[in-house]
Amino acid sequence: MKTLFSTMLRPASIIACCLLISACSTQKTSDNHRSIPISWSSDFTLPDLLKKPIKTDKKSDISKLISSPWYYTFKMKNTKHGLANFSSCHDYFTQTTSHTRPQKESEMPAYLELKSMCDAARILMTATNALQSYLPKAPLDKSIPNFWPKEIASQISTQEAKRTLKDTSLKTWSDITHINSYHSKSVNQATYRYTGGYQEINIIGRGDVNHDGIQDLIISSRDYTDGGDYFNMRIFVLSMDKQHHWHLIID
Repeated sequence: MKTLFSTMLRPASIIACCLLISACSTQKTSDNHRSIPISWSSDFTLPDLLKKPIKTDKKSDISKLISSPWYYTFKMKNTKHGLANFSSCHDYFTQTTSHTRPQKESEMPAYLELKSMCDAARILMTATNALQSYLPKAPLDKSIPNFWPKEIASQISTQEAKRTLKDTSLKTWSDITHINSYHSKSVNQATYRYTGGYQEINIIGRGDVNHDGIQDLIISSRDYTDGGDYFNMRIFVLSMDKQHHWHLIID
């Protein structure tokens, strides 16, 4: 699985970078303070996963990514039209169902990367500049599983995930998964290892996603099990309030 995944995603095009690319526009708030522009990191990989890479220097550029062809066309099943080809975010947005998947199971990891980046693009497109932020500059530290909500934890079993969501005594990621080791790759990337697997967390961007004036954090989680027989990728939006409490906005 890992071999196909890395081959299809052209690893040379996905370059880890610590810098955030900030949207150029700034707006003034009513109290004469400048708002905080939307930003995205190089871990927003969609521009590099297209047949022809597109530069995204400003927010308006992101909309160009939606109809642009992917580097690969997936033959899909269980779409709104039965069997269909997916070759763009537009195809994914308009034809997918909860049961849609590639006809070739080996293509699932590569498809998950693309669909997740399409979801991230849609979130960035609808986000606005924030009026204030309580987010730490570098949230991916060793202790963050103790504070992020339990939905972030990787859970392979659907039944187990449903059970833990209903259990009100479980509140944080670390309540579900005991993290054995932590490795920071950059300010935007970190790996959290537990017995039997690990999660790679990437900061995709920042912006006001739910339009409450407060800056939110867009992240991805790539979930692996040891041995390479499982992969999943998920997108989340988190926010921190004035009391420094983390909240899940979108999962």
